[in-house]
Amino acid sequence: MNRQLLIDKFLSILSSRSVLEEIDNSFTDANITRNRNVVPKYSGQRKSLAWEYISTLNIENDVDFQKFLKVIEIYLMRWQIEFDDWDDDEEIRRLIKIIKLTGFDYEKDLGLVNSGGAKISLTNIKELAKRNDLNYILKECERIEKEAETDPEDAITSAKAMVESSLKHILDSEGKGYKNNDGLRDLYKKVSQIMNLSPGGHNESMFKTILSGMINVINGLDEIRNEYGDAHGKSIKNYKPETRHAILAVNAAKAITEFLLSTYDHKKN
Repeated sequence: MNRQLLIDKFLSILSSRSVLEEIDNSFTDANITRNRNVVPKYSGQRKSLAWEYISTLNIENDVDFQKFLKVIEIYLMRWQIEFDDWDDDEEIRRLIKIIKLTGFDYEKDLGLVNSGGAKISLTNIKELAKRNDLNYILKECERIEKEAETDPEDAITSAKAMVESSLKHILDSEGKGYKNNDGLRDLYKKVSQIMNLSPGGHNESMFKTILSGMINVINGLDEIRNEYGDAHGKSIKNYKPETRHAILAVNAAKAITEFLLSTYDHKKN
């Protein structure tokens, strides 16, 4: 109910503070498709155009809803720049209040809509895990979201485990063997052969750079986990990680895991 209320309120503001071209661009930038043949639900050109995009989303699905929230982020940042009285704008204040009613917070300084004010959201990965019955990955996601800001060491360990589980899932699905003591580097090397992720297998410099970056992230996760994770004994000179270290590690692991699972899911289907 609150999600539909948010849509109604956002479109009400949009109808008087945006133009058709901006609406097109904003929804397209949020990777939302358009249905030109949908039955009209709202009056007015601007609301009707926005609805042609929103109608393609399942608002009760967290992944789809995040796409809609991305559009709201775009406009809140734009309006913050355009309107001098942004903080005192009653319509925008009501919009932000409804955002909170849906279980999210708007961080004005960052221009982000976050789940309950949390700095970590693994919604896309959780959806992929549910779709493929990967309960062990789902549990790591829940552990990370819970511990990222309160227990950085635990979150770093879980971030590494999330990537490791994703790699093993792909290898298991393909019937490819691996050793119990294989590290992330070894597992990723085997998966990269299956999914053609080796930089040398691509001619485009852009893909070479991105895929090389993925290897660096894998190596970095192995190293930061060994240094800061809670899975090993500590020396007297051990340095405890802070929340910012955990968020860096988790976001790196998130990017790798989401890419691996979504790419392999696409490959299968």
